[in-house]
Amino acid sequence: MRLSKVKTEARIINVPIHLIRSNPLQPRIYFDDENMELLTASVCAIGIIEPLTVYENEEHGYTLLSGERRLRAAQKAGLERVPCVLLDMVTTERFFAGLVQDMQSQKLNCFEEAMVIDKLCSVTGLNYTDAAEKLGISPTLMQKRLRLLQIPVNMRKAIIENGLTEKHIALLLRLPSDKDKETLLREIITGRLNVSSAEKKCREILATGRKQHGTIIKYFNDITVFVNSIEKTINTMLSSGISARCKRRETETTVDYLISIPKNG
Repeated sequence: MRLSKVKTEARIINVPIHLIRSNPLQPRIYFDDENMELLTASVCAIGIIEPLTVYENEEHGYTLLSGERRLRAAQKAGLERVPCVLLDMVTTERFFAGLVQDMQSQKLNCFEEAMVIDKLCSVTGLNYTDAAEKLGISPTLMQKRLRLLQIPVNMRKAIIENGLTEKHIALLLRLPSDKDKETLLREIITGRLNVSSAEKKCREILATGRKQHGTIIKYFNDITVFVNSIEKTINTMLSSGISARCKRRETETTVDYLISIPKNG
């Protein structure tokens, strides 16, 4: 993903860890425990090689722009200070720079990228077209990413942990209800279904849903058969001694019937 650059003035300083506040708009949601343990061991052995990125916060020292994993590893390793790139930017530039760095260096998963795009638009006030241009992606890809947010939050972690592809996710999005999505996701994971098998299962779930909710089948395009049935019923009543009366009136769009049947026959 090609990203536009944000011009900033920066310098590297050593910042006390207790003065660094995590980014409240951190897009990364999932932190692999095993990888975090490896990173912590590395930090214990050789320290922080790549500086974190922060900006000064008048209320609380510094706020993290990027480097959440490194910050957590440094905290677990018991470090008191960490090297940080201190950026001096206005708020919207600051936020955008953080998202750009996250998408460039942290290899966010597809859901996190979708959240990045959504946050970029909501915080900076950019519309989706302008945001797509800033991030160097097409509006079509932008909409495709944002559709991923229709997947329930409780399902996203399972999707990522089980290595499902975006084609698998597209099949989940074809299903109308969260319950159906959960059913298909469970089938894919337990059966280790490839995309072709998952698509077949998706069609089965859709077909089952249509049967359960029922469908209206249009047997006739011509209403003549129904009109004749009404008139035949009236004639049957008259022949049986019931003095039913029927008035018919046609308009440009309807055929109206007024049927009167005596209570005493």
